[in-house]
Amino acid sequence: MENKKHPGKNLEQHRFLFFQIGLIASLIVVIVIMSWTKTSTGDILNRTAGEEYVEEQIDIMSTFRQEKKKVLAVQQPAPDPSPEPIPEPNPPTPDPVIPIPGVDPFIEPGGDPWGEPLEPELPVNILLCEKGPVFPGCEGIADKDDLKACFNEQIMKYVSAHVNYPVYAKEYGIQGKVYVNFIIEKNGTISQVNVVRSVDKHLDAEAIRVIRSIPRMEPAKQRGKAVRMTMTMPINFVLN
Repeated sequence: MENKKHPGKNLEQHRFLFFQIGLIASLIVVIVIMSWTKTSTGDILNRTAGEEYVEEQIDIMSTFRQEKKKVLAVQQPAPDPSPEPIPEPNPPTPDPVIPIPGVDPFIEPGGDPWGEPLEPELPVNILLCEKGPVFPGCEGIADKDDLKACFNEQIMKYVSAHVNYPVYAKEYGIQGKVYVNFIIEKNGTISQVNVVRSVDKHLDAEAIRVIRSIPRMEPAKQRGKAVRMTMTMPINFVLN
């Protein structure tokens, strides 16, 4: 029988080539499948290991916090249900009261030796009063300037006549000018006598005593009403 196949179209001679191509394609497919499986399995294993590590770390931190709380609870002492009261500091000892002849040392500043209540209002400076206080012996003077001149003259005469030079200051030759500030209350009495410029404690005490002994007078007035008035007076202690 005559072979009718064309010699150029005979595929039998290329069979070995086709076999090699198929083998290579199969190997490539197998390699791809194995690589994908390995990668997926590795990711799963890695994720699982990471999650287990995180959970283990969380458990360790929780256990550490619990142990720390237990240690702090043991270290801290339980509060005392009845704490001892804190002793109050000793009150300061008041300065001793120096007795001055003719003056009651227990009269509060601003108080009235005659027992009349005094209203706590700010005093007016003598330079701002419409009508100054009337010292005993200056009654009946209507002019403001004349009344002021009489007041200054009479109060200086009184202080000069009643001041007693302290013996201690005389012996040691202490002299000088003491400035005393005081208030003439609405009822004409003297209160809140303070030394604003000191020379010696003995001269200061005598100046306070003399000012406190000033007799009751007619108070200063503002708009026709009695007001408290403040003034500062110098008392000059000079040895002859």
